[in-house]
Amino acid sequence: MACSCKDERIALELMEVIKHDDETFSFDFHMNPSVHWKEGDSSKVYISVNEKWIGKKFSYATIPDEKRIRFTTRIRENASAYKQALNNLKKGESVEITVPSGEFYLRRENRPVLILSNGVGIAAARSLIYAYDHDSSDVSMLASINVNHTSELYQNEMMQIEKHTRYFTAHYAENRTEFYQSLDFVLQNMMVYLSDDPIIYVVGSTLFVSNTIEYLMNMGISGHDIITDGHVSAGSCGCDDEAGCGCGGNELLYLYPDHIQLPVIKV
Repeated sequence: MACSCKDERIALELMEVIKHDDETFSFDFHMNPSVHWKEGDSSKVYISVNEKWIGKKFSYATIPDEKRIRFTTRIRENASAYKQALNNLKKGESVEITVPSGEFYLRRENRPVLILSNGVGIAAARSLIYAYDHDSSDVSMLASINVNHTSELYQNEMMQIEKHTRYFTAHYAENRTEFYQSLDFVLQNMMVYLSDDPIIYVVGSTLFVSNTIEYLMNMGISGHDIITDGHVSAGSCGCDDEAGCGCGGNELLYLYPDHIQLPVIKV
């Protein structure tokens, strides 16, 4: 994924805040005609924190057809100053974002797609799923598996999409054991009933991403078929330490084979 650290910034006005559970919130902003994004894109969201503008990268949870820009995140009791400032935003107040960018978009190669996520990683997965729901062309099947022991974020929406989309399934697991069982089941079905190997997206915490890629490769999945929104450490990209890495949060500090689709930050 390209680093979302471009100089140009665009103002967004807060529309509403959605509380999913005690720690998970979605921030919906009015669309700005200057913002052009696609599923899987991300931007750095800048907020004034103690009179200093600080930016953190977020993936778009919505697609343009939904007529709103949404970022979903966790805000815990011991939240950073950045997250506290985000939590204190009021309807009508504004933030600034960088130009949307990214390579985590839905590939349409007449192959099945499997999206693996944990926690709020389901927000990035949501945008790909909605893109498929609006246009399933050149994607033979799509399945999503999310593991989250604290909540089932977006589960009701996924179940509704399942009802009217023939070749989409959503699975939620409470722990890693259930996750790997679901993963084995879905992969087996895809490989038995479809002639093409799936394209597999992995999004979530650094540990989840690295463990899942290792598991997939041990199963014989080609690195050419694995896509993540993480990045290989390549020096500073200008992201603010106080807000966390602005380029995805999945900083993979050890090397995978070059053919895995892990974009490298260009400094």
